[in-house]
Amino acid sequence: MMAFKPVKNRGGFSPSARRHATQLDAIGVDFLHRRNGDGSTSRKSGGRLYAEPSLGELPDFDGFYSLGDVGGKYRIVASSDARGRFVDRGDAGSEAFNFPALGFFGKGKGAVSKLTTLGTVPNFDGRACYQFNLDLFTTRNGKSLTPYSSAFACAPHNEYMLTNYHGGRVLEVEGEPVFQFATSFMNVMTGGEFAGQHSPIYMIHTKDGATIGDIIVKENQIQAAPRVAHLGPSRRVMMCITLWPTYSPTIAPTSATPGLYFQDSLDGGRHWNLTSALDSVFGDGLDQLKAACGAWTPAKAVVWNKAVQGARLTTYQPQPNTDVFVAVCPYAANVSGTLTAMGRVKLGKRDPMTGQFVVASTLYDGTIEQAVTFAGSGGIEFYRDGAAGVLLFVRPVTGTEWGEPRAVIWTDGESHSYIGAMPMANQFTGIVTAAARRELLCPMFDGQFSLYGSTDGLQWSRRATISPVGTPPNAADHDLALQNFGQITLLRNDNFPAILTPSAPWASDYRRSND
Repeated sequence: MMAFKPVKNRGGFSPSARRHATQLDAIGVDFLHRRNGDGSTSRKSGGRLYAEPSLGELPDFDGFYSLGDVGGKYRIVASSDARGRFVDRGDAGSEAFNFPALGFFGKGKGAVSKLTTLGTVPNFDGRACYQFNLDLFTTRNGKSLTPYSSAFACAPHNEYMLTNYHGGRVLEVEGEPVFQFATSFMNVMTGGEFAGQHSPIYMIHTKDGATIGDIIVKENQIQAAPRVAHLGPSRRVMMCITLWPTYSPTIAPTSATPGLYFQDSLDGGRHWNLTSALDSVFGDGLDQLKAACGAWTPAKAVVWNKAVQGARLTTYQPQPNTDVFVAVCPYAANVSGTLTAMGRVKLGKRDPMTGQFVVASTLYDGTIEQAVTFAGSGGIEFYRDGAAGVLLFVRPVTGTEWGEPRAVIWTDGESHSYIGAMPMANQFTGIVTAAARRELLCPMFDGQFSLYGSTDGLQWSRRATISPVGTPPNAADHDLALQNFGQITLLRNDNFPAILTPSAPWASDYRRSND
């Protein structure tokens, strides 16, 4: 009796491709490829059999998505299991997206955004601030991008535009689960008694429309876009960034400019209150910044602004009610007689009893650019060797960081250890994400855009082809991360919306809803 070899599905199920793969097995050649009449593909590789469906046979909703540039246009590729080969889902156009990656929106959708320059609006000093239209697009299946929302956003005078996205959290609001996607940015008010004032914005999108949180604003202070960290499904901490004017004259009370101030919210960003919980983390650096800069001048403002705009706060929740943080804390110092923006990268935990953030150690100390470079690859909650903690992926500062691999740190927020390095250089390595508690994913460029998997953060093996074509990394660009197809986003799991934090389900609402 003839024994049939198993046929492995790649990217979905196709009866036709499986049938023809079995027929290929009868041919005495180890490597064969057949394009079937219905568009499906059958393969024989080293004696193993594979079946890939045609585009028409693909399910409406895959699980894993990525976005990249192919021939000057963005393409969305997808896979149901992030194995074998991703399938080209559709043309995302040639829009100038802020971040050329498909972000996690929630409700089984992905999102991208773009900024369109509209002109300028005057701030409280009468100085022109660039105004933008901030457009958000979503997709459920990768075949097309649908306009979702539009808002006005501004950049401070002589400064750059910054937006931050916070997607896919489900909140408990008066006992009801409410989907929320939020965007934080800065706008300059026009008209009325607040005309010209810089205002941080936290815009919340729900099924009932958009709501702006009641953020506390500092009068006549130049604000950059705030940075927001998540502490579980509903709690937020906002870092508000205040700048010095790089021009003169000004009515800004520069002697009272805080540099950074913090607010927290317990209801997903609807209501905010000032908090001192991070004073122990950022306070010493801000004191040094103010002392080193002294009285305001437009020249010193350049150093001040560079320092505070380099501030970062990233939080992780490796266990319920356990928050680990990494912060880039700005300060200034005279280096060889030159006032220089500096930064320390601090690691620690949030005390669940007092709510205070407690520093455990300083991972790096250098210029603010170096500190941001060191900490800029992020991390992920992970369960390793029987312990819950965080894997941090940092870039040792050498001057040629783009051509060297990231170091891997394991930490519980109190102690930390360097445990190894990523297998490829920064410019060939994308963002590490999770598919499950003990399953990590990372796009890498190995001659084509490939997806690698790991169960420990150290040993990585190739598991899929994201795209065989696309704009490859250019060594001359000195990129610190893979720019094209550099992020895999898990949007749906068994045709239900996936959660934002698969490796830490308690950090975002894990209930499965198909609304």
